Amino acid sequence: MPQDQVLAVGSALGALALVVFPGVWRVSRYAVTVAHEGGHALMAVVTGQRLEKITMHAFTGGATHIKNPSPGLRWFVTALAGYPAPPLLGLGAAHLVVRDQVRPMLMLCIGLLAVTFLHSRGWFAPLVVVVIGGLVYLATWRVSQQTREAIGYGIAWFLLIGGLRAVSVLHSLHRSKQGKGSDATELKELTAVSARFWVFLFYVVAIGALYLGGRVLLHL
Repeated sequence: MPQDQVLAVGSALGALALVVFPGVWRVSRYAVTVAHEGGHALMAVVTGQRLEKITMHAFTGGATHIKNPSPGLRWFVTALAGYPAPPLLGLGAAHLVVRDQVRPMLMLCIGLLAVTFLHSRGWFAPLVVVVIGGLVYLATWRVSQQTREAIGYGIAWFLLIGGLRAVSVLHSLHRSKQGKGSDATELKELTAVSARFWVFLFYVVAIGALYLGGRVLLHL
């Protein structure tokens, strides 16, 4: 097996461990939450809405707050963007990693985290962003090229796999009738299309991104 594929497989197993084991996932999922809320925030800005703040709470996820949101197309696009954001970011990261653009990819992560930090409120959200940003900074400038490459692969895999895990958690909440207030419920209220459809759509995006990103990372 070529060295690049060995690295890809090893980093995939490491990312899988961060997602599969419940005790580890309780901590690692905050990185997925940051990407999720970043997706909402980005689409809010792109669609011309006023981003008020991003909040996160221990063990309860996060929220992106828009000032005076209007229940129209702009709010629909903003609500839709959360769950697809982590796997799509992972797909983009995969393409950069295999093109030997790991450092630019990590610098882009730092830039996105900096913007997220500026809009974070409370104490928990800024803390999570600073911790993740610090780790990405160390990976960008303080490690060897080989280690940096392995971290780049790991980040891409983690966003791809973690994005799928986040959708499965949403699915479980709706199956147990605990999905009130979720993105799928919000989309249902905006469109009159069932929450199940939106969960299914999130699955399609996450599984598709994982399939395509996996092929890219494994050089298939």
